[in-house]
Amino acid sequence: MGLVYQTIGMMGSFVIASSLVPQMHKVYKTKSTKDISLRFQVLYVFGLALILVYGFGEDLWPIFVPATVEELAAIVMLGMKLYYDHWSTKPGAVGTDESGDLELDQLHAAFFDFIPHKMGLAYQTIGMMGSFVIASSLVPQMHKVYKTKSAKDISLRFQVLYVFGLALILVYGFGEDLWPIFVPATVEELAAIVMLGMKLYYDHWSTKPGAVGTDESGDLELGIESPLSKSESNFNAMTKSA
Repeated sequence: MGLVYQTIGMMGSFVIASSLVPQMHKVYKTKSTKDISLRFQVLYVFGLALILVYGFGEDLWPIFVPATVEELAAIVMLGMKLYYDHWSTKPGAVGTDESGDLELDQLHAAFFDFIPHKMGLAYQTIGMMGSFVIASSLVPQMHKVYKTKSAKDISLRFQVLYVFGLALILVYGFGEDLWPIFVPATVEELAAIVMLGMKLYYDHWSTKPGAVGTDESGDLELGIESPLSKSESNFNAMTKSA
C-alpha cells in the first residue's frame, strides 16, 4: 500500500495546485479581488514554503514535487491580488479596495521570526508548522467573507477542488502515518469545508434572484442556469413567436 498512498498524496497535492487555476481565471476575468483576503494569500504562500522545506528535507516526493507547482501558482495569485488591489485602480477611485494596505501593515510582525535549523525532527516540525499556517490562512478569509457578506470573487471550482485535494492528502497522511501531514490537514479540511459552505450560502441563499448584489457566478461555474435567466429566455421566445 506504500506506493498507493504516495500516489494518492501526489494526486491530492496536484488537485490543490490545479484548484488555483480557476481562481486565477476568475480574477483575471472580473479584474476584482476585493473579496479575497490578503492575509490568506500571504499565509498560504508562506505555509507552502515550509511544506517545501519539509518535503525536500524528508525526501518525500509526493509532497515537494506538486508543492513546488502549487507554490508557483500561489505566488502568481498573490501577485494578481496585489496588482488588481493597488496598481490597476487609483486611490479613492470607485471600487478601489484599500483593505490590502491595512492587512500588509499588520503582517510584518506576524511571522518570519522562526525557522528551525536542526534536521530530522526539525523537518517534521517545519512541515507541521507549514500545514497549520495554511490551515490558519483560511481564518482571515472566512472573517473577510463574513464581514463583507460577499464571496463573489472567490471561485467555486477552486474551493471544491481544494476540499477534494485535501481529502486525498488526508488519505496519504493517515496511510503513511505522517503526523506532520494528517494532523493539521484535518483542521485545514474542516476549515475549507466551512469556507465552501459560506461561499454557497452567500452566493445562493442569502440573496433572492434578481436582488441587487445577487451573484450568479457560482451557478454559471457549476453549469446551472438560474431561474431568472430561464424565465427571461422563455419570455424572449414567446415575444419572438408572437
